[in-house]
Amino acid sequence: MSNPSSDSASGPDFSSDSDLVEHASRTALEQATRGLLLAWGDTGGAQVTASAVWWDGDGLWLMVTQAPDSPEAPRNGEPAVVLLPATSGRGPVALRGTLRVYGFHDPRALVLHWPAVIAATSTLALRGAPGPWRTRARGLSPRQLALRVVAESIEVSAWTDATTMTPALPVEVPAEVRRALAGVRQVAVFGPGVAAISSATWGPGLALDGAGVRPGPAAVVADDGDAAGIAFQGLVDAQGVLRPQRVRWWSADGSGHADVRPPGLVMPE
Repeated sequence: MSNPSSDSASGPDFSSDSDLVEHASRTALEQATRGLLLAWGDTGGAQVTASAVWWDGDGLWLMVTQAPDSPEAPRNGEPAVVLLPATSGRGPVALRGTLRVYGFHDPRALVLHWPAVIAATSTLALRGAPGPWRTRARGLSPRQLALRVVAESIEVSAWTDATTMTPALPVEVPAEVRRALAGVRQVAVFGPGVAAISSATWGPGLALDGAGVRPGPAAVVADDGDAAGIAFQGLVDAQGVLRPQRVRWWSADGSGHADVRPPGLVMPE
């Protein structure tokens, strides 16, 4: 399959001279089947979209169900970050790049790149998983968008087998999600101009320790590497602690969101 001609063909910068790191990066991308598209909306809010993913050699494909004219819809040419959740043997991966958006709102681009789009969406449908990861149909409907993130850099975190105390999570989050995230210590932090993978110490606030984390509005995303995850949105203070205001969660059974009430934190059940 040929890649869309408007996209870069030079391949991503893996931000390292190490052959081992480059091999790990490519292996992670080639083996990935699911990911999270992270974006910061024009209205000042975090957007986390789950999708099956497919790496075509230079870019990562996703598919989302969203009206192209909605304020939250991805825009062509925007910077993008995709988080590939940790798996056994490697930590989470953050891929940064530029979005290419294909849908019925732009028939010219869709026609020009139709062979690539149909191949990608067919592959994504086969890779779909239960819950929010599911890409339910091959091809595109008028309310679906095929996304290709033209890779520019990638960060692969070292894998840690966490054995420390399980995290305290908001009581608004279902107990099965809290249990699934027990022991997760690596998170993605993103906001206006910020995208980093960080270690986190959980509590009433999330103490972050990662390059690029700075005070201001931000979101923190954690995933269990299987089907459950959580996204906090709030403010990072001068000590690098996120004070969550809203939380969103997802699992194989569905998703939900709620405001976070400050003392309402409990240990996982």
